[in-house]
Amino acid sequence: MWKSIRFNDLPDWLKREWHPHNFRIKTKLVKVFHDESISYKILYNRDRRGNLQIRCWRRYNQKIRHPRPQSLTPALIIVVLCIAGFFLYSQPGFFENIIPPINQTVPPQNISSDSFAESSLQPYTGKYKMGNIATDSSGSEGMAIITNNFEGQYYVKNVSLEASSKGWYTNGKTNAEWLRYSEVENRYPIAWDGGIMDVAHIPDRDWTSSGEQTSKEPRITITSAISSAPPSTTARYSVQKVNILEIERQILSLTNNERSAQGVPPLIWDDRLATIARDHSEDMARNDYIGHVNSQGEDPTQRAIRQGYSVHKELAGGWYSEGIGENIAEMPTGMVMFNCPTETIQVPNSAGGVADAMMDAWMNHDACQGNGHRNNILHSQYSHIGIGVAYDGSNYIATQDFW
Repeated sequence: MWKSIRFNDLPDWLKREWHPHNFRIKTKLVKVFHDESISYKILYNRDRRGNLQIRCWRRYNQKIRHPRPQSLTPALIIVVLCIAGFFLYSQPGFFENIIPPINQTVPPQNISSDSFAESSLQPYTGKYKMGNIATDSSGSEGMAIITNNFEGQYYVKNVSLEASSKGWYTNGKTNAEWLRYSEVENRYPIAWDGGIMDVAHIPDRDWTSSGEQTSKEPRITITSAISSAPPSTTARYSVQKVNILEIERQILSLTNNERSAQGVPPLIWDDRLATIARDHSEDMARNDYIGHVNSQGEDPTQRAIRQGYSVHKELAGGWYSEGIGENIAEMPTGMVMFNCPTETIQVPNSAGGVADAMMDAWMNHDACQGNGHRNNILHSQYSHIGIGVAYDGSNYIATQDFW
């Protein structure tokens, strides 16, 4: 059971790592940390007046077993055993009347042999649980177990593991089908060790970008530990749209350059995080808002979970966290004035110019928001990134998602 505690009661490393001054909290941020014996949960919530409230909880994960008081004295137990023994001795046919001979047991009818374990008469309910991915020895392809009728069949989809090993996808629109246990288990005898998946929302390969410009405009999104767009006053111009995929690539390169300069390992590109980021950038462009909560009321972590992305991350010392970090920004071309500190710059109408301006805003013009964007970009606990960019006709909108 979670118990409310003060922020100062958290371990020192946790207070330093997630102190509210290190992050820009626009609406709400929840972080959860666990190990085998204890868990901590931190809630940052900003009310309508802009005041930041912090609530913390602690939970002990191992139950403390208390010895049960003895309800019977040893002497009384001995008396009861003696009476039971005398009764059984005087009734030799007692067990034979209750337990029928084994050779009289009749197996259930009208169930195929595929539904039974070879060594038991109990119905066989399958090797895999709902949400498992059954794979071959290479672990690169398999079947997602969507459901089980417990009568000899799984409801499955054929899936493949993406290059980053972060999740599974289908090759285009794929319909699920019912297959016998043996067909699935003989072909894919190994359970993927990634745990239970959200198999109801497995993405299809249609969303994966090849990196080449196509006739259909790709969707783009970028996110990071929750930090809103840096404040800026801009003059809007009607300009020719530049290649938004190139903006994404430029932002990735600039982000890893900043990390390298600080001695932090580079971030690995993650296709599925990029999809989540692109969706959010397009949602902001389409509905004319800038924020971490989308038009469906989902924060970055909820958006990732909906698309089947595992937000669980193992940390050092047996701890782990659950959540997605996010940075967002809005940038036009032409003359743009930044605040915190104030500076006016000329943003060229090019992919490199837009990417440079966004990184400049995140890294150098965020003092009034606690440098939350900069902290996200340089945070050593993040290892993967997805970036998405959209265009609303006047501004380029970017999202960075960190995991």
